[in-house]
Amino acid sequence: MSPVEPRTVLAKLERIVEEIAFLAGYRGQTFEVYARDPKGRRAAERSLEVIIEAAVDINHHVVVQNGFPPPSDYRSSFGEAARVGLIDPALAAALAPSAGLRHRLAHEYSTIDDCKVFDAISEAVRGYAEYVTQVRAYVRQGKP
Repeated sequence: MSPVEPRTVLAKLERIVEEIAFLAGYRGQTFEVYARDPKGRRAAERSLEVIIEAAVDINHHVVVQNGFPPPSDYRSSFGEAARVGLIDPALAAALAPSAGLRHRLAHEYSTIDDCKVFDAISEAVRGYAEYVTQVRAYVRQGKP
């Protein structure tokens, strides 16, 4: 078992923080305004994708560094992160569904539902801000 590399984790956290700050700019915006701005929609989609991808990368890193096999998929990485103490189980359960959104955004398997993406913005700002808080606490504790 190797120790968690704090610089790796903290660099990805900073990227999440940057993207959360960008998405926070959508607060107070109505869906109608969001829907009429194709560049803004695409930017928000990309921002969500980056946040979720970075969190999954952190989850994988910490799980593997704790001596467990890599999570089998993005969604399960959140449960595995909770199992090793990176984040609490309630947060893991709340964030796990975002893996499906990332998958749809990244691969564009079906038409992207702008309403669902718009709703996901405020959820991501809240949920991933808490993720950042919990992961920073984990790193400060110097856990494996």
